[in-house]
Amino acid sequence: MYPQQKRRKHFADLTNAITHAKHAEVHRLATEGIINLLHDRSRALAFTCNFEEAENESRQIIARAPQLAVGYLSLGDNLQAQGKYAAAIRIYETGLTNAISESDSYAQLEKAKAMSVVKDAYRFDIITSATIEIAYNIFSMLDQTTRCICLNVCQKWRGILFSSPKAWHRVVFDKGMSSFLNSIPIFGRVLAPGAVIDAKE
Repeated sequence: MYPQQKRRKHFADLTNAITHAKHAEVHRLATEGIINLLHDRSRALAFTCNFEEAENESRQIIARAPQLAVGYLSLGDNLQAQGKYAAAIRIYETGLTNAISESDSYAQLEKAKAMSVVKDAYRFDIITSATIEIAYNIFSMLDQTTRCICLNVCQKWRGILFSSPKAWHRVVFDKGMSSFLNSIPIFGRVLAPGAVIDAKE
């Protein structure tokens, strides 16, 4: 190969390397921007108690950047906010295994895991610890939306709520839903005897 051809090839190789580096940097910045956006959305959703959507945003971070601790931290914090400490510990441990250990978020993962372990050891469930009558009275004082949220806490709470004679004395659904639910035999057995099913106007 002639010297001039060598120089041209060398120049072309350098140009390709620079172009590739620019694309890689643009991709890195775009990924970083998306991750920051997802993290902010997850925190905002968790703050408004939309935990399922918040978890989905956190899982997207993990899917896009499994080597970063921020996704595991975000998901673990969401689970912790719901009192799901054992699940949070598992997520933090996965993050500690997969994430890059030199980042600040990695140190936060270690602290968050330690805090979840302590909270999991000392948590106290007043509903399952109280007598069934007290639990019934507590649930009967809650509005319908809050009772529906309580159904998703755990199987024990769900069982107590479904067996409570006072909790489901009156149920209000969106228009059209009440007649549909009345046609389902099992739903009628869940409600208290003589319960009223209303439709919103």
